[in-house]
Amino acid sequence: MACKYLKVNRVMLLFLLSVVLYPVCVLHGYAEPPTHLFSQGKSDYTICISDVASPSEKYAAEELQSYVKKSTGVSLPIVTQGEGDFMIVLGFGEVTASLGIEPDIADLGEQGYIIRTAGKHLL
Repeated sequence: MACKYLKVNRVMLLFLLSVVLYPVCVLHGYAEPPTHLFSQGKSDYTICISDVASPSEKYAAEELQSYVKKSTGVSLPIVTQGEGDFMIVLGFGEVTASLGIEPDIADLGEQGYIIRTAGKHLL
């Protein structure tokens, strides 16, 4: 009986510590609050492509925009400049390089891709 009580207390202690420590970490910049792609029918995200995006990258951006609209009701704007607090970046160009993502294209092959995050951006 004592073992069960001790186990429950450990779980409760860990839970309480996480509830107390997470807001402290967020307030002091140790952890970021969660970011949502969509919330209450809105989004702060844009779809970002390069100024010199290939036809397939432009098509991918349009398809992503279309399917996001169909599934969430939110229309994400497609932009060609790499500015914004929340971006979904398609393709490899100046924006991905500025965010520290510079893959070896030869390793990816013709149909390869990488999915990464950089801060609040999805690449």
